[in-house]
Amino acid sequence: MKHAYEKHLTGAILKCSKLASTKGKRWYITKCPMILLLVLLGLTSTKILAEERTLTVTACVDGRDSLIIKGDTAAWRYFSNSPVGAVRDDCPTTLTTLSTTVNGAPALTNLQWQPVFSALNPASGDLSDQYVAQSVLMPVTDMSVSLIALQAREVVAGQSPTVSIAQIPSSTNGQTLIIDINDDGYGGATMYSVQVNFSYLPSVNTVGQQKMSATPAAQNINPRANPFGPVPRNTK
Repeated sequence: MKHAYEKHLTGAILKCSKLASTKGKRWYITKCPMILLLVLLGLTSTKILAEERTLTVTACVDGRDSLIIKGDTAAWRYFSNSPVGAVRDDCPTTLTTLSTTVNGAPALTNLQWQPVFSALNPASGDLSDQYVAQSVLMPVTDMSVSLIALQAREVVAGQSPTVSIAQIPSSTNGQTLIIDINDDGYGGATMYSVQVNFSYLPSVNTVGQQKMSATPAAQNINPRANPFGPVPRNTK
């Protein structure tokens, strides 16, 4: 199968050949190379600018929980049964693991976060503490987003009825992503692993975004605070 840029280049060559048949050999020699050069430059620029990122999240889930991600931060919202991070016999770990790649190369690898809720038995809708990574978990720009279920209930071709994107990032919600995991209706807890794919053209604000802190940190936020608004950060 030909790549897209090969198809564009082939199309440009065919167009040049057709035009040469009506405009003559001189036109073909002088003009066609310029057209092909412009096509190549355009395709090369597009290939360089296009950026692909992934975010992989792994956690043990019992009931329904949503993961809210914005820039370099993440927080769980609890809805039912045991919250993410609770100690359970059927959960091999209480940690949430986060990994990212940029254009196929590892960026953040196996960051581990112990989610903590302000109450031992949180109410439906309560938020966990906020995890802050040392660099962005997802870009903060207009993008296309897709989800692959790597490990979940009833996975078929990377899709599961228990995992979905509840909110697509956009300028109206502050580029905030919400992943919904609904394990209600199944016996006990199970491990979930999902991969989120981001595709976008990076701008000045998204290229090379890095935080100055060397290690990830977690901090408490109001359990019912709006996750899309500004959250005070602990600077001590």
